[in-house]
Amino acid sequence: MEENTVTKKRIDTKKIFRYAPLAGLVVLVIFFAVASKGRFLSSANIKVLFNQLMITALISTGGIFAFTAGALDMSMGGCVCVAAIVAAFAGVATNSLLVMLLVVVGIGIGLGLLKAFLAKYMDVPIFMLTIVLGMALSALGETVMGNLTSLSVSDIVGKQQNTVLYIAILVAFYVVAMIIFNYSTVGKSAKLVGGNPRAADQTGINANKTKLYAFLLGGIGIALTAFIVLMRTKSVNASTGGNVGMDMMVAIVLGGMPLAGGAKSRISAALIGAGIVTALNNGLMVIGTDSGYIQLIRGILFMIVVFITGFSYRTNLLPR
Repeated sequence: MEENTVTKKRIDTKKIFRYAPLAGLVVLVIFFAVASKGRFLSSANIKVLFNQLMITALISTGGIFAFTAGALDMSMGGCVCVAAIVAAFAGVATNSLLVMLLVVVGIGIGLGLLKAFLAKYMDVPIFMLTIVLGMALSALGETVMGNLTSLSVSDIVGKQQNTVLYIAILVAFYVVAMIIFNYSTVGKSAKLVGGNPRAADQTGINANKTKLYAFLLGGIGIALTAFIVLMRTKSVNASTGGNVGMDMMVAIVLGGMPLAGGAKSRISAALIGAGIVTALNNGLMVIGTDSGYIQLIRGILFMIVVFITGFSYRTNLLPR
């Protein structure tokens, strides 16, 4: 009788942690809708919300594979910055949208391969490598821009916003990522490598190969994110993609993703977390919150959720 009670409590706790991010998103939407007296859910702001959601959701969907495999990638902002800037210059030089797309995809995949190479051959924690890489890429972006404050690509991408296209790209990428994450060998191996590398190695899983695929999928996310940034903003500058990396980190964590990765990782954390971050950023701005306080609130929430998810995950983690 006592064992059944304990089992039920454990099950209830798991359900609470699983659905808490979605419940938090609903609460945020209701709160900001009331606090803004309906402005938050106005047709104009909903369009803004969708456009903002695209960026965070795309980069989070691509980046979640590396996080699942236990590779804490801190370079995503710098990657998006360089990919967008170089692709913009290529597009302007050739006056071709296709060239711009091909360049951004090539850079995204190339950066994924670079991170996989560094993870395999550098005897340094991945999160430290990617912090340095992110800073180096941001500096490279500034160097490429030179004396230009910005570079317009409006003549190439057009002046109209194509929200339907953005949504279609996100939905297609998310569906493909979900299938890979939940049903393919790549997704299953990433969970095992992130949860317990020693056990994964004993079952014959190649951790380096798994991380290679994870970083490549992240590279596709980088490419799509950079491309949508160019389509949306119609220009690039040295700070393009500056908040993307932190937004992705906050989104994945707030979406219910354990930072250590492993079996409890869920692809839904990318989409739900992106919704939370977007609602939080936009909602606070709509009700007139100062930008400094917005960053403070985001940081506090991030630390709280990291503590809660980290504690709940480590208590049931197998020895490594």
